[in-house]
Amino acid sequence: MLLKKNKLINIILINIIIFTSILIILETLFFSLRFFNDRPNLGWIIVKQDLNMHSSNCLKMSTHPILGYHHDHEGKCKIKNAEAIGEYVYYRNKINDQNIKILTLGGSTTDGWYTHYSNGETWPKIIDDICYQNKNDLNDCSVINGAVGGYNSSQELLKLITSASNLDQDIRVIISYNGINEIENYRGTNKFINNNLPFFTSEMASMYVTKKWFRQSRNLINFFPNINSFIRYLVGSQTYNIEKSKNLEEKDFKDLINKKIKINSVVDRWVLNTSLMHSISEELNSKYFVFLQPTLGLKEATRYIPKNSDDFSLLENLEKEYVSSINSLYDKLRVECSKKDYCIDLSLIKFSNGNSYTDARHHNENGNLKIAKEIFLNIKKELE
Repeated sequence: MLLKKNKLINIILINIIIFTSILIILETLFFSLRFFNDRPNLGWIIVKQDLNMHSSNCLKMSTHPILGYHHDHEGKCKIKNAEAIGEYVYYRNKINDQNIKILTLGGSTTDGWYTHYSNGETWPKIIDDICYQNKNDLNDCSVINGAVGGYNSSQELLKLITSASNLDQDIRVIISYNGINEIENYRGTNKFINNNLPFFTSEMASMYVTKKWFRQSRNLINFFPNINSFIRYLVGSQTYNIEKSKNLEEKDFKDLINKKIKINSVVDRWVLNTSLMHSISEELNSKYFVFLQPTLGLKEATRYIPKNSDDFSLLENLEKEYVSSINSLYDKLRVECSKKDYCIDLSLIKFSNGNSYTDARHHNENGNLKIAKEIFLNIKKELE
């Protein structure tokens, strides 16, 4: 009896070993096929995937059905003199619901969760500090920061409509701080998607075309990822692979898009978006401002940067094609900005100390201090 039992156990173990060996061989085969066909690396055998892409609680993102994506901090993000609540960062004076609020919208150069560029000294945080320092001379004010890294004016408009307009606060001033994220193809979308689906990220456009959804598990232990990928390919999975989202072309949309469109450029879209935000702000009894942000590489501002400085080193490493693209964009944005009495062009601010940037787009605490002071001077009248 014991002999038969041992024999059965041996048979089971042998079959497990054979089955596991076959899986490993297949996994290795499909891994090799992906490698030799220049497909993205999915890992091998066992992979822990954090689909938020970031380990920091302040930088985690998840899919949003309207905005494309938003911060997914789960209340665990610690921010200097502030608290992350839902989709917003509330600064020092959040406990006082009676004071007037300044709402800020924008991308990563405004984002209150993105504290790593400037040691937490973002320009909205500095404006909140200025409010606190001048509370005896001004009406008590504080800042609510609704910016999210990667957003452009289209996402700012959507957030203002869907979320910010519902805030139970006295929003006296609404600030858009944008410019650089309006550049064409910024988030992997091509010109066709920019013009026809301006409020879509490339992933949203992919889901729209394929009618397949991305999986949003936070931490996924994926066994044999290459075999799984092959099986999903065979059965036509209802989830979509992000790697395909960057390669959409006009033909992929077939009859889904109306070919007769009014907006034909990113500048036209910016003009319309900011005009709509201005109108919505008026309906909310708020004063709207849009500030055209400074960024490294703009030819008029380059001459103020000292040679042999940190900022000059960053400037020298910029690709010529990128510099040409942003200057072409800003030349047009400045013209349109000059037509709006609520648009202030900050793109030509003189950062002459040579140490104002962390990278080509993001300012450090020195740069943010200068930006905050310039913005505050322009909105101060609304706070008196």
